[in-house]
Amino acid sequence: MKNFTIPSLFSLLVIGSLGIAQAALIDFRDPSWNPAGGENTITKSVDGIGSVRVTSGGGNLTGQSGILTADGLGVTGGGSQQIDFGQWLSVEFLTTPVMLNQIYLTNLHYEFHGAFWKPENWYLEQGFYTVNDNPFHNVFTADINQFPWISEGEKQLEVNLLTHKLLLGVDHNPNKGSSDYTLAMLDVEAVPEPGTLALLGLGLIGMYFAVKRSRKTA
Repeated sequence: MKNFTIPSLFSLLVIGSLGIAQAALIDFRDPSWNPAGGENTITKSVDGIGSVRVTSGGGNLTGQSGILTADGLGVTGGGSQQIDFGQWLSVEFLTTPVMLNQIYLTNLHYEFHGAFWKPENWYLEQGFYTVNDNPFHNVFTADINQFPWISEGEKQLEVNLLTHKLLLGVDHNPNKGSSDYTLAMLDVEAVPEPGTLALLGLGLIGMYFAVKRSRKTA
C-alpha cells in the first residue's frame, strides 16, 4: 500500500473543496420572499449563489396562495395581485452570474372572460421574459390543460443561459381578458470565478505530478 505524498494530499484537498457548479433551487413560494411591509424590493443571501435581489415594477411584491399551496411571487396593484399587464418582476444575481436552467411559473391558465360556456371567450394567458437586459422578449403561453380553479397554472421554461438579471412581465393584453401569472422557483447553478478555476487547475496539476512520482518510485 502506497503512502500519500504531501503534494497529493494538498491536491486532493484543493479539488475536494471546490465545486465546479453549486446548484440551487430558489423557491419564491417561501414566505421570506414576501416583504411584510409592502416593499418593492428585497435582497437575500442564497447558499452557493450569493446575494439575490428581487424588484417589482408597477406595484409592490406580494406572495400568492394557490388552490393547493402557496404558489408564487406576484405584484400588487393589478386586478389579480400577480404579474399583470404593464407590471414586471426582476431577479438580479449580485455576487456572480449564474447558469439559469429553468423558470417555474404558476397561475398561468387557459382562462376565460365572460360566459365560460362560450368557446370564443376562452384564451391562453401569456407573458415574456428577458435575460441580461436583452430587448428581445421570449414569449410564453399557458398550456391548454391548465384550467382555472382546477390547476395551479404551472409552466416550466427551459432557459440554459448565463444570467445576471432576469426580467418577467406581460406586454400583451388580450381583447377577451387579461394575462397574469406568478414566479414560483428558479433552477440555477453558480458559475466558478476565474480564480476558482485557476485553483482547480493547480490541484489537477499537483495530482498529475503526484501520480507520476508514485509510478517512478514503484
